[in-house]
Amino acid sequence: MSTKELLRKTIVEQVLDGRIRQKEAAERLKVSERHFRRILRNYRQEGDAGYGKQRARKKRISTLPAALAILRRHLSDLRHGRVPLTDLLVALRLSREPREYTVKTAGARAAAQLLAIGKNLRPGQRVRLLYMRGGEVLAWDVPHPVDARLIDWERYHELAVRAASAVFWPMGIPEDDLRAWLKGGIQLKFDFVLPDGKRHFLLPPREEESAWNTIFQPKVKIPEGVPALV
Repeated sequence: MSTKELLRKTIVEQVLDGRIRQKEAAERLKVSERHFRRILRNYRQEGDAGYGKQRARKKRISTLPAALAILRRHLSDLRHGRVPLTDLLVALRLSREPREYTVKTAGARAAAQLLAIGKNLRPGQRVRLLYMRGGEVLAWDVPHPVDARLIDWERYHELAVRAASAVFWPMGIPEDDLRAWLKGGIQLKFDFVLPDGKRHFLLPPREEESAWNTIFQPKVKIPEGVPALV
């Protein structure tokens, strides 16, 4: 806890103990009485833990543009087939013997491919596979070359967006808004409730690219006499 937070905690506790009034507490903290009432309400609800949550909340907000930039770059790599095949592997656990499946799930079909070449899997084991176009799967351990053109890149794109939505939803971005924003159709608009009140944020489509360039592609100062690359 920082010195500022410790001072605020001390003053809040003095108000709760009845030693000073809220007006005096607000003056000591150099905030409005309305703002202090929010601080007091937050402390009553969450105690000391509330301060840590507030810092974490602010940190999440500050990292949003960069996080969105990373997501868009990874999705771009997926669309253009720049992701290593090993990063696309899905491991599914078998709940029964491959021959006992009546519904041919993705895992069951991949296990059947392995069974055809003499590799048997037992219940509880995992089978690694790739999703292919046309709803097909390909067991990774089958000794055949993989044609990357037949991989179901759209399905992997969908899986990536679903996974990302679980990360961005706590930040105030619903999955539908995230999808629309990734298509460039809307600017993100969301609210965060912070200790100093509700704050409104707007993030136009593709504005996160500037965050990517700032964080991941810092400008390098070129020494004098060295020609710049064009």
